[in-house]
Amino acid sequence: MIQRAKQGGGFTYYKWPLPENPDQMKEKVVYSALDPNWGWVVAVGAYTHEINAHANLLMVVLAVTLGSAILIGAAVAFLFANHWSKLIRRIASQAQSVAQGDLSISALELKSKDELGELTHHVNQMFRQLKETIGHVAETAHQVAATSEQLLASSEETSQAAEQISA
Repeated sequence: MIQRAKQGGGFTYYKWPLPENPDQMKEKVVYSALDPNWGWVVAVGAYTHEINAHANLLMVVLAVTLGSAILIGAAVAFLFANHWSKLIRRIASQAQSVAQGDLSISALELKSKDELGELTHHVNQMFRQLKETIGHVAETAHQVAATSEQLLASSEETSQAAEQISA
């Protein structure tokens, strides 16, 4: 131990009897270093089985903590993915309904303020704008049909008037 300390410090391993059972020898580890101010060798040691017992306990605690973190993380990831996929499926279902010509769909509920919430808002806005545009087109088509009927009636009257004049 003294030589190791004089060489810059380090570990020394050796067998030593257990205090509670002097007949049983167990491995011990000692770290020793030389104090430059006093010239003393300072050493601290422990039985390796005691150190390993604490290390084994630490490994068990780490394994349980890691396992718990993985399970909790997986559960949280599953819940988020499930939430997002439901919303995406609802948006896709509404888009499919519109693609098939059904504009009677109601707006999606806007619950979140994240990217999916923003997407939902824009999809709702797009459907609303499409309904308005088609409504304007239908109204204009109705006006064109009414004007066409008026022109037809006017044309028939003109035609009758022309027949009367020629008669």
